[in-house]
Amino acid sequence: MNLEKTWYEVSPYIYGVIGVVALAMAESKIAYLSAALLMSSSITIITLRRHYRAAERDSIRG
Repeated sequence: MNLEKTWYEVSPYIYGVIGVVALAMAESKIAYLSAALLMSSSITIITLRRHYRAAERDSIRG
């Protein structure tokens, strides 16, 4: 098992979970903003990867 590839695949989900936990524990506007940014970046990374992989599959199929 390649640790780098595993981390690459899992990291956006970990960021999202940490963002949700941070949001639940946020007591200030800065903490709330940081948690929201972490969650939105996680969603963006996941979305971009899915679009790229779908395009790659379509180009391979021809």
